[in-house]
Amino acid sequence: MKKKYLGKTGLKVSHLGLGVGGIFGMKSFDEKKAFDLIHKAIENGINFFDTGSAYSYGNAEVRLGKALKSSNLDSLIISTKGGTVLSKGYRFSKNFSSESLLKNLENSLRKLQLEKIDLYQLHSPSLKDINDDVFNIIDKMKKDGKILHSGVSCDGKVLEKVIKSDFFDTVMTTYNIISHDNEKKLKKAKLKNIGTIVKSPLAHTVFNNNIFKISDVTSLWYFLRIVKNYKLKFLQSFRYRFINDVAAFSSSEIALNFVARNKNVDLIMIGTTKIKHLLENIESLDKNYPNKIFNKIENIQNL
Repeated sequence: MKKKYLGKTGLKVSHLGLGVGGIFGMKSFDEKKAFDLIHKAIENGINFFDTGSAYSYGNAEVRLGKALKSSNLDSLIISTKGGTVLSKGYRFSKNFSSESLLKNLENSLRKLQLEKIDLYQLHSPSLKDINDDVFNIIDKMKKDGKILHSGVSCDGKVLEKVIKSDFFDTVMTTYNIISHDNEKKLKKAKLKNIGTIVKSPLAHTVFNNNIFKISDVTSLWYFLRIVKNYKLKFLQSFRYRFINDVAAFSSSEIALNFVARNKNVDLIMIGTTKIKHLLENIESLDKNYPNKIFNKIENIQNL
């Protein structure tokens, strides 16, 4: 798989990275299947794995740590996130204080079974959370050798502030055929040599007609999640459902390569629980797509 440098970090990352969270880390999802998926990703050239301290109710990091235990970690790049705190009763809250971030980091290192994190990201902070106290604690983490690089997972005005700050090494933001408002911000980040990571490149596949086919617990969980969390995107997706009818290409392949063809994107995060879908995403990057497909997508976006 093609690799690119992640901004000024010096890290050479695979074009696709694998996100570890959601049902992947749940106890209801077979652990062996989770491990097999991680190992298959590595076999096929993926070297970047991203998770979060609160993902899968705190179990995603544990699973990723176990899965990577027998792997050559020198060839892999591990990223996690702090700032989202999981409390009793499975309640989530935000806390970007120095004490909380340090505690988050120590817990992440323990769960991942690592001595250092390649990329430590703030998880969806607010504007007020991008401040000198946060800068100072991240500097301390770097000086102590606990993290190598820092970034922020964010959108909107927070993304603008992060790019303007010139402090962080990377940004992770939403960009796909349906949500494309951050396109200009990605360009600004790239011009400053800030590593650009795209999350939700497939827009949670709300455009895919297959989401209506409920065949197992995983597909049911996914459909209910879309209805609950992404109702607006689901409604917007009907403008793009023509990509389900393009001969020789799946809708997911087209959507993924809409993102991949953007030169301002260094790394694209994908998430799946099925090896079949993982391999389809990887193989899709080597296909040639008619420009007219992407021109039609861009024309709809410009309406």
